[in-house]
Amino acid sequence: MNLLMRMALVGFFSIGFIACFQRVYMAAFDQSQRREKRILRRAELWLLSSGLALILHFGAMYALTGDTALFFHNWALFLAMTPIVYAGFSKLEITMQAAVIAMLWEAHHQSNLWQPTTILAMLLFAGVLGLMAHYRMKLVNHWLLGVVGSGVLAALFWGSAPARSMLITLTADQRQWAIGMYAIMAFVVFGYWLRAYADDLNKASLKRLVEYDAGASAQAYAQYQKALTTMFNRAQAQHEPLTLLSIDCDHFKQINDRYGHLAANAALIGVSDTINQTLQQYDLAYRIYQTGGEELNIVFPGVHPQAVVKIANHIRQAVKDSEYAYDGRSMNGTVSIGITERHDDDQNIDELYKRADDAVYTSKRNGRDLITVEHTVLTDTAPAVEDYSQYRYFAQGVYDLSLDGQPRYYHELLLRHYDAELKRWVLPSDFEIPVAEIPRLLRQVIAADPLHNYNINLTAAQFRDVEVARVLTALAESPDGPTNLTVEVTEVANAAITRHISAIYRSAGMKILIDDVGSDNSFELVQNELPYFDGVKFAMQNLRRTNDADQMHERIAFWRQVAQANHLSFILEGVETQADLDLAKKLGIQFVQGYFFDKPESLIPALV
Repeated sequence: MNLLMRMALVGFFSIGFIACFQRVYMAAFDQSQRREKRILRRAELWLLSSGLALILHFGAMYALTGDTALFFHNWALFLAMTPIVYAGFSKLEITMQAAVIAMLWEAHHQSNLWQPTTILAMLLFAGVLGLMAHYRMKLVNHWLLGVVGSGVLAALFWGSAPARSMLITLTADQRQWAIGMYAIMAFVVFGYWLRAYADDLNKASLKRLVEYDAGASAQAYAQYQKALTTMFNRAQAQHEPLTLLSIDCDHFKQINDRYGHLAANAALIGVSDTINQTLQQYDLAYRIYQTGGEELNIVFPGVHPQAVVKIANHIRQAVKDSEYAYDGRSMNGTVSIGITERHDDDQNIDELYKRADDAVYTSKRNGRDLITVEHTVLTDTAPAVEDYSQYRYFAQGVYDLSLDGQPRYYHELLLRHYDAELKRWVLPSDFEIPVAEIPRLLRQVIAADPLHNYNINLTAAQFRDVEVARVLTALAESPDGPTNLTVEVTEVANAAITRHISAIYRSAGMKILIDDVGSDNSFELVQNELPYFDGVKFAMQNLRRTNDADQMHERIAFWRQVAQANHLSFILEGVETQADLDLAKKLGIQFVQGYFFDKPESLIPALV
């Protein structure tokens, strides 16, 4: 086999192999695939690399001689070491890959295995291999480093091999040729296909960001409810322990408003990954479910809460210590955690879920970044004392297109905090202000504003809080209260809570809207709870980066139709241009809001 033919074979084989390996790898780690299918794909990866390497090694050993045998042995080495530039393999898989590489080293160094120079070469080989595995993404992004590293590995392997290795007499020229051939294969891998791999990762990451809400779909929630109910009924019948750990990301709405929907999804994905990585460090059976945009539930069958507290604190601290990045921005976060266990007197799964939900809210009310077991707060951290005299409600108009002059019909009230250092009003670090502060701030606005029609935003925790509902309904029914007071919910609760809370608000003649439908609140999430609401609000600004004009038109029209079918009011938020306004009029939308009309402003002149 002449040199030119060998070079051609090396190039074609390298391209074909790495293309096949990469395709199987992406399928093996595609979380949308069934677990059984992913396990099968990972087995295929081992066969493609380590398995095929062993076949080539033993085939060359028993059937080939001379340069041809060396050619195939070099291929075997290349195949065995390819997985080091790919992440995600389990400890068992890494051990199996390392075992094949070690076997190839031992087979080619039998006669000088324990000589000092061979041992030194072996240690250097293992060190370089470990560095390349640890800094694999740097090698993908700086592919020449990968080529150099591969050349060093080949030089250590073939340079330290004895003069007679695997029935092959190794001359200086043959060693140089083997090293050169290996470097050519590495050049093809790092110079072309791993760059394609990086592109695939970026595309997969963007797809995951855009489609992250699908994980919180009604179907996923229904599967969670079914699985949890099955585990609950089994534990109840057999009187076995069952612990539910509920996790809610703190200040998610603030991240979403400040950085945008995709950035918020990136933070949620990062938190989810941190939680999964932490859970994998413990030898306890668990099932994890995403039940809402920023909510995760973990079920521990056969386990008491005492055994889960350490894991919960590890998760809390790991999230707090992590940084999550998107589009050059770095974001930090914390989580509030609630833990409860099955009680013998529980009538159904809803009682278990409600206790976990109440425990999460207890953590939030006591300062966030906390753990609550049943009603007891465990983490010894206290919230900082906040000066709420520096908080105000700013107002942005909601306009009625059906009336002459398109008058301002409502004010949406948006919380702001005065930053003394910046000397301006900013988004507060905490939207969940004490209950008593809400009517105080509302009365400030009522005193300064003649309109007296208001929409007020509530976080998910505030909406679930019966005390908040009682305070707002009392204000709505008071003689000096607003003419109309509407609640906007940033995230829907489960049906039982929504039914209970909505009845309190409706008893006072108040209306309830779902905010951010189509983005933060998908149709699958809210469709079964629409009867408990009076309207929906579609936020165009959340979708501009990921939807063109036709897609935006289609989404708005869909939600407009949903609102009509369910006899709900519809508000189009994020109207910024004349084209946006024309679209609203074309679709027959009555209420609009956005920067085309005005920006949030203080209604209290002395405080502007």
